[in-house]
Amino acid sequence: MSGQIAHASYGATKSKRRRACPGSLKAEERFPDESSPFAELGTAAHELGEHCLENGIMDVSETIGGTFYNHVVDENMAAAVQTYVDFVKGIEADEAPALLRLEQRFSLEDLDPPMPMFGTSDCTIYGKKTANLWIIDYKHGQGVAVDVEDNAQLKYYALGAVLKIGDKAPINQVHTAIVQPRASHRDGPIRTHSYTKDEILDFGTDLMDAARAALEPDAPLIAGDHCKFCKAAGVCPALRSNALAVAQDDFGVIRSIEDLTPEEIGSYLERIPLVEEWIKSLRRHANSMLEAGASVPGYKLVEKRPTRRWKTQEEVMEWAA
Repeated sequence: MSGQIAHASYGATKSKRRRACPGSLKAEERFPDESSPFAELGTAAHELGEHCLENGIMDVSETIGGTFYNHVVDENMAAAVQTYVDFVKGIEADEAPALLRLEQRFSLEDLDPPMPMFGTSDCTIYGKKTANLWIIDYKHGQGVAVDVEDNAQLKYYALGAVLKIGDKAPINQVHTAIVQPRASHRDGPIRTHSYTKDEILDFGTDLMDAARAALEPDAPLIAGDHCKFCKAAGVCPALRSNALAVAQDDFGVIRSIEDLTPEEIGSYLERIPLVEEWIKSLRRHANSMLEAGASVPGYKLVEKRPTRRWKTQEEVMEWAA
């Protein structure tokens, strides 16, 4: 993964949110794309995986101490990426003779999308004899375990691969896989789900309909678990209304927890993650305003107290001597 990769406003990584909340396309327009330490670490791990697969490095620990995307490879990163490398090489061997493509760029222009729609899949493998198509996505994050079944991002990548192959070769099954070794999931660190070619093409039809719906002037804002990474979450009226509804009844009166029925408690508990996300988003938005020079009554930015960490045992001994 070299250089900066442009992201479509209706790209694969945002397709779940766009389909679930058509209004998010316009709502996020005024917010710039911002990186984070977690995203940069993930980029480094992706680059490491690509480097190992391209250069036939089977033991990722050989790269410990090397630098990728300004991050030094440590044992934890090497162990996580090793899971990805082993899985990819295993699928390539099972499908042999196979075509393996890393960071394959594609466009959905053949479907006449209402806006530029494209993406880049981590790993695509096509079995020449089996006609199986594999879409493998590596996720380095450990905070949110991602489900593979009906995963809009992977289906988007699969659609791009199917269109790229076109009539040049048959496609038997489309297998999607998520490799996420650092997050706990009931199905383990590697999850797979399969589709027929027709199912992926049907998804393409639905995707185009959803993209056109997102361009409508009155595209609705709809709160849900897809709000987690939305840049507009902190100012979203739908998410705010959902959060307030947890604490208020139909008459707008805040009720005591003791007055709630078991059914109401169960219903509220299901919505608590949205409340928490709105609070986090509100704090992020306030912080962004303060960093931009705006004022938020009662709040100000303060410099964090730096904490010194010893780099090596030798440094500790030198200081103590």
